Amino acid sequence: MLSDVRLELEFRLTEAKATLALSDRYECPLEALVPPTGGIAYGQTFRGDAELASLKGLPTGKWAHAVICRLESGNYELVFYIL
Repeated sequence: MLSDVRLELEFRLTEAKATLALSDRYECPLEALVPPTGGIAYGQTFRGDAELASLKGLPTGKWAHAVICRLESGNYELVFYIL
């Protein structure tokens, strides 16, 4: 489920000790990395990125990137990285 992908993203951000920067476009910064409600159609891909406010407690200019694919089987595939 897409909610599981959101939880996995939160876990990975916490594990990396990364804090997302606030944005005028979204109420919650995590919304930039996860598609809006309604999900992703089968066979489609969503790409999102969000600026990091800090990484390991230090200010940074890096960004978090997420690629979420919904496979034809209905499962989701997540690729997450920080650059």
